Amino acid sequence: MYLARIAFENFRNFRNLDVALAGNVVIVGENRVGKSNLVYGLRLIFDPLPDSARDLQLGDFWDGIEEFDQNTRIKISVEISDFEDDPDVRAVLTDSRIPGDPHTVSLTYEFKAKSGLLRAPSSEKDFEFVCYGGRDPKKEFGYDVRSRITMDVLPALRDAEGDLAVWRRCPLRPLIESAFATIDRNDLQSVADQIEAATGRLMEFEPVFDLADDIARSFRAMSGDRQDVNPTLGFSSTDASKLHRQIKLLIDSGERGVSETSLARCGDWIVATLEIDEDDKGCRRSFLAPG
Repeated sequence: MYLARIAFENFRNFRNLDVALAGNVVIVGENRVGKSNLVYGLRLIFDPLPDSARDLQLGDFWDGIEEFDQNTRIKISVEISDFEDDPDVRAVLTDSRIPGDPHTVSLTYEFKAKSGLLRAPSSEKDFEFVCYGGRDPKKEFGYDVRSRITMDVLPALRDAEGDLAVWRRCPLRPLIESAFATIDRNDLQSVADQIEAATGRLMEFEPVFDLADDIARSFRAMSGDRQDVNPTLGFSSTDASKLHRQIKLLIDSGERGVSETSLARCGDWIVATLEIDEDDKGCRRSFLAPG
């Protein structure tokens, strides 16, 4: 299964985009040319969010539209091919086949003036969205289909960098915690003792000691004795149960952290995966865009 066609109309910086595809796709372009807008537009069809999250705003219309009328709309369509061999996929998409072409499915998102509106739309309240298949607005689909045809969007490196730096949000957290759960506590305590000794040696350097003392005294002066948290300097926790939180993702064979490198050089990619899945069976196709 793969995306065979993408068509955008009046969505953000896309006045009229209609592109035929054939399998995996790499989107290349400079900043602010619309790569993220393209991914977001596809999410309006595939992302299993509640319908309330799919209402757009007037600012999402192409800037070249000078006046709104009852025919003004944002339209995003995709065509999907090569799904016949999987009965689960076929069951989900069969009602969305294109008339006259049973081997191709069409899914569409439209943001348009509300039915029955007798004047030109002037605000978001005058618009509504609809998702339908087979190029027939009467064949609407909702969460029941989107939850089976999902699109996973991995964050660009510039966004993941912040998450990697915060343990609570770090995507590596469950993997690291699982790995460290198998390590003997005595072995971890031995490492913690070595880290504590190394930290002590660093603090013996007079400039470092003086800096730590200045920081502690300044904080105490601002907070008062009752709120003093006794700050100091160090390069890792010496608590054996928390050592794993100091593990960082490094690049260039461990020479640098992610935050020290050029985002462009690291391949600042948005990776979107379209997946149809039923009981761990299904198809995946990915397309990538520099973030």
